Amino acid sequence: MLINLVALGCTAPLTVLVLFPPVPNPTPAYTNWAILVFGVVAIFSGCYYAIAGRKNFNPPIRKDEYSL
Repeated sequence: MLINLVALGCTAPLTVLVLFPPVPNPTPAYTNWAILVFGVVAIFSGCYYAIAGRKNFNPPIRKDEYSL
């Protein structure tokens, strides 16, 4: 749990900061298009999950050491 919290604490600010443009008041040549790509992937993933993903998801089967 501690490792997960540390990892989340490191990646959350970096995920936000990487989406900013490299210079203030950027022209289209200096625009960071990562936010557009991130947004398109997030919207596509959300729509796919809402339409088909939650119906077709098969969770992994846990194989315990003691199960037969």
